Amino acid sequence: MKALKTLIRLRNLELDRQRRQLTAMEEERAQMLAALRELDEQQQQEASLAGAVIAADATADGAANPALFAFGAYANALLQRREDLKMAIAEIDERIETQRERTAAAFREVKKFEKLLENHLRREKREADRREQAMLDEIALTGFRNKKGAGC
Repeated sequence: MKALKTLIRLRNLELDRQRRQLTAMEEERAQMLAALRELDEQQQQEASLAGAVIAADATADGAANPALFAFGAYANALLQRREDLKMAIAEIDERIETQRERTAAAFREVKKFEKLLENHLRREKREADRREQAMLDEIALTGFRNKKGAGC
């Protein structure tokens, strides 16, 4: 039984490790989602700023402001970073799902050993109760015999 308790303790440590890994991955995913939202906000701000520059800064001959050409490259870089983040989020989602499966398996393993210990303890209690009852029965039988032998 001591070995079983040790095994349960080891499995609980493994389950805790699996849970910590899952939590770290979920935190990483949350950071990526926050970065994606921030990137979207930044893109909207820059687009509205570029629109304002176009409206206010067109030259008399119809030539566009050279800063707008830089905005195009910047917007493309933002789109590429956005796509990279989406791919990274999809990848971590797969890793999270795999980790959830590992964590669930570790949990099932702990429960299996805990149930085994519970069954073992229940069997021991039943056996102790049986021995106690046998002892009480023997005491009662001995008392009955003594009374019968004494002529009562």
